[in-house]
Amino acid sequence: MKKTILALTLIATSAIAAPSPVRAGDIYVMGGGMIELSTSSPELDSVGTDVFMGYRFNPYFALEVGYKKLKTETWAFKYEQSHTYIAPTGMFPLNKQWDLFGRVGIGSKKDSVTLFDGYTCGWLIPCNSEGTSSQLSLGTGIQYTSSFGLTARFSTEIAEGVGFAAYLGYTF
Repeated sequence: MKKTILALTLIATSAIAAPSPVRAGDIYVMGGGMIELSTSSPELDSVGTDVFMGYRFNPYFALEVGYKKLKTETWAFKYEQSHTYIAPTGMFPLNKQWDLFGRVGIGSKKDSVTLFDGYTCGWLIPCNSEGTSSQLSLGTGIQYTSSFGLTARFSTEIAEGVGFAAYLGYTF
């Protein structure tokens, strides 16, 4: 009886202490689509892509570097935004495959506004311009990593508006 209890205790302990598929030192690459909802006007909602690479230092902390491009087109102008960023990311493992995460990104943002023919800039229509500035973003979400290294991530982000994104990637 004591041997059976000892064996069951060892099995249960080893199952709890089993390593997760995500380990310290993992490198991952992800890409996906996103939509950013404007806080000023529904006409200014943007769609775009985001690709990034991350390095997970331990189960709780990663650093991500990425590039995102957003585009808005209205009846009078086209607005494009590209953003390179670095984002320290905190991870909270729920189990072997699921993580909650939060990240703070800082980066360089380049804006470009182009008017369509026949329109002039004014109160509602921005003038042709191009500029570079820094941008802070906050994000949170959930991530799933399969035992094969395939990764899916769903997140929300706050920068100039509120964004929602879905990503697919691979963990090496």
